[in-house]
Amino acid sequence: MPTIDRYVRLGRRDMGKRLKTFRVFPTWKRLGSILLLNAVLSAVIWFFPWGDWATRLTGVIGVLSCTAGVYYIPIMLTAISYKQRVHEHGLVLGPRWLQPLIIPWETIDPGRVHIVDNFSAAGHHSEFNSIKRSNQAGLADSGLALNGFNTATWDPVFTYWLLGTHRPEKLAEAIEKAMVQAGYDAQGLAANAVRTRVRASRSKKGTALMPTTRGPFDPPLGVPHSPAQS
Repeated sequence: MPTIDRYVRLGRRDMGKRLKTFRVFPTWKRLGSILLLNAVLSAVIWFFPWGDWATRLTGVIGVLSCTAGVYYIPIMLTAISYKQRVHEHGLVLGPRWLQPLIIPWETIDPGRVHIVDNFSAAGHHSEFNSIKRSNQAGLADSGLALNGFNTATWDPVFTYWLLGTHRPEKLAEAIEKAMVQAGYDAQGLAANAVRTRVRASRSKKGTALMPTTRGPFDPPLGVPHSPAQS
């Protein structure tokens, strides 16, 4: 409990200097589907034989304006504001004006870091339904699943965090570099995250994707090293 209390009290400044920043931008796949829908609706309104050209033009503008107000603007503002920052001593997650979520390096298991494709489907798996902390997972088609201290609720003590980003390999590399520089045995974290890459599927709801969540007294799995590295 004293250790958990110390983790809970950590703030952004305790994580040291910021080294890298990752944002969550919606993919072209998601934006493209909305653009296509806009084009179809606009074409139907414009070429449908009702009213004069001014009436039809007003309808097209209305469709585009509603889409921008309901979809594009809120999502882009969310994406720009939500940052995943790699610091000297841990991860700092969230917008600057809110209380950040902190994941210290000492709580992260290098062997429980995995790249996840088809990110939005991860919530269909039972292992994520109960323990996931999803950071803008709906905006990204890929990301990083990382097991570390559960700043959000503290119960369970450790949880898998879903970090949405279109550059999961780069995020894993930045985490590995920062952890190694801080003195933790995390060599090979990024390569292992790629090697254990998983693809979430809506049709495999009960299939386990990754190792189980680390328990409060479980030692870290760590990154498996080859004999040449030992």
